[in-house]
Formats: sequence, structure tokens, C-alpha cells
Amino acid sequence: MSKFAIGIGIAFFAMSFAVLGTATGVMMWRSSNSGGSTLLFEGTTSGGGYISSTGYEGKIVVLDFWATWCPPCVQAVPEMAELQRTYPDRVQVVGISGDRSLAPLVKFENDRNLPYPSIYGGADSLFDQYDVSLLPTVIIFDETGKQVYRGHHGAKSEVLKLL
Repeated sequence: MSKFAIGIGIAFFAMSFAVLGTATGVMMWRSSNSGGSTLLFEGTTSGGGYISSTGYEGKIVVLDFWATWCPPCVQAVPEMAELQRTYPDRVQVVGISGDRSLAPLVKFENDRNLPYPSIYGGADSLFDQYDVSLLPTVIIFDETGKQVYRGHHGAKSEVLKLL
């Protein structure tokens, strides 16, 4: 097989993946930079309050980059809520919302009585800081603030390994 044919095949695969992901609302591309391997964040919650990484020292922190319009993100919410409710003294889940409008986020949180905050204001800079371009993305930090996991699912099993 020629290099040209291989290149065409790879390009076709990449375009198919991008089109499929965009059509399902799962992919979200943003500019990126390096960094984000240590726990450091701040922003405005969907309720209008200020939140930052300060005060979560000694806890396992789960940053959940998600959006209400992303079906896999929504499917992961019960797992995140269970982690927060089961281990409130050892685990802190923080949602980082990719929603472009505040109203759907607030409605979603209220309808499900989410036990953890979501950052809405300042979320764009956090997507860049942690180099997130695909939803959902979960980043887990241990009790010392060191990043120990980054992926698109499986947060519960990764947190349980740290407890």
C-alpha cells in the first residue's frame, strides 16, 4: 500500500471521527497550551459564588469538564454525585461547564440536586489551562494536589484506588 493511500485513509478516519463527534455533540475543540498538572483553579459557580482550589488541600479533587448538551457527560453525572455524597470528607468533585448559556446549567443542577459545584464563569480559561478539547474529560488530583488521572470516563474506579 502506498504512503498516499495510507495518508488518505488516515485523513478519512480523522474526518469521519470529527464529523461523527460533532454531530453527536460530544466533541468540543478549544485552543490549548501545556500545563495543568497540578491543582490550581478559580472561577464563578453557576450560583454566582466564587470558588478556588484553595481549601481543598488534603482532599482528592475530581475536575469534571462537561456540558448539559453532551450525552456522555450527562450519563456520568450520577457517578460524580455518588462520589461526592459517599465521600464528602475525602473527595471534592468540581464541575467545569462547557455550556454557553447559564440557564440550562442552573436548571440541570436544580433538577438533579447536584451535591457539588460547577464553574461557569472562567471555565474557558480552565479548559485552556488543563488542555481540554474533548468532553467529557475528568482530571483527578490526589490529596497533595498532584494530577494522578486524566481520561474520559472511569472516575469512580480511579478515586476508589486513592481512598
